[in-house]
Amino acid sequence: PPPPLFGAPPPPPLPPGAGPPALAAAAMVQKSKIAKRVHVNAVPVDRLAGSVWAAPRAALPVDTAAFEELFCTAPAAPGEAKAAGKAAAAGPAIIDLRRANNVSIILKRFARRFPTSMAMLRAALAGSDALSVEELHLIRSIVPTPVEARKFRVYLGPADKLDPAERFMQEAAAAGGDLATQLSAVVFMREFKDSVTSVRGRLEVVQAACDALLQSQGMPVVLHTAVELSNLSNAVYAAHTTARSSGVTLESLTKLRDTRGAGTNMMDFLARTVADRDPALRRLADELLPPVERARQCEFEAAAGELAKLDEGIGLLSGLAKSADGSPDRRAFSARAQHDLSRTRQEHALAAEHVQRVLAFYGEDSRTPATTFFDRIAAFLRVLGESFKKLEQPAKSSRVR
Repeated sequence: PPPPLFGAPPPPPLPPGAGPPALAAAAMVQKSKIAKRVHVNAVPVDRLAGSVWAAPRAALPVDTAAFEELFCTAPAAPGEAKAAGKAAAAGPAIIDLRRANNVSIILKRFARRFPTSMAMLRAALAGSDALSVEELHLIRSIVPTPVEARKFRVYLGPADKLDPAERFMQEAAAAGGDLATQLSAVVFMREFKDSVTSVRGRLEVVQAACDALLQSQGMPVVLHTAVELSNLSNAVYAAHTTARSSGVTLESLTKLRDTRGAGTNMMDFLARTVADRDPALRRLADELLPPVERARQCEFEAAAGELAKLDEGIGLLSGLAKSADGSPDRRAFSARAQHDLSRTRQEHALAAEHVQRVLAFYGEDSRTPATTFFDRIAAFLRVLGESFKKLEQPAKSSRVR
């Protein structure tokens, strides 16, 4: 038939089975399913008139067999379709997929060591030595939260609808009690001794560094000499002199190295002056730097945070000891832990007093964190030690010759 006139309405749709033979055949016998659809945007109806799309179809024949082979998947048999439907329906019914996967991974880790998942949980609640602290943390992470526990308690569906991770959580929820809190108490009891030992060791390191800096006879000599060099630079030989300083901050002492002269710097000049007047002071940096470095690295301020966590753990343990989840062992441990923590707090207060004394002795602000103070004095001692070592190099080379 002749093409429609421009502006005429489009022809009516083709009846079923009409049109190109390939499309008709595919519509009548469609055994395969397309693997990935082509996402296209249709031309609006009001723009079809007079366009190429309103002309009679001129599509070429399509090899539908080749099309199916390249772009389609064969339909599943009836039995296979049911199996696929079940597989698609399988998965967590109450908790989300990511949570279920994480729980499953952790359960598999213990599958060979315990006959059931609940046996693993009972061992963890009892604080079994067969489980490490790391493993106790893992088990604590997979017990149901209060919200999850409520969901499992009201679940009335069949158990076979739950996946293994959910079945474990359902059994754990049925056991009752705040499992996460009970496991936190178990972890706290296991870690308490090491935590207290760590804090006490940190306090001892800080006190040792403070004592070394307070008792050093060479440090005041070096510092006073450094101030004298600073005054010569600023109050005597400067074009615009300033008032003499009685002392300088530790943070500014390292700037002596940046003040350069003819082939040397003021820190090297300080080291040479000190070594010439009192050779024994050459060892000052080597003697003081190790305890100061240890104190700098132990981060005294963190000890207060650790003590707060221990206090929180004892509070948790004491609460459980008074509840139905309490036990004689837990109550006895809580009493001992409170005594140990009280003693550790006294040691912390004593160390804090040492820090205040050393800050005042070196003219630093009392609010300066101990770690910052040790950072500054360690930086000065390192630079001073490098300058002392430079003095040994000419002597070594002359001995070689």
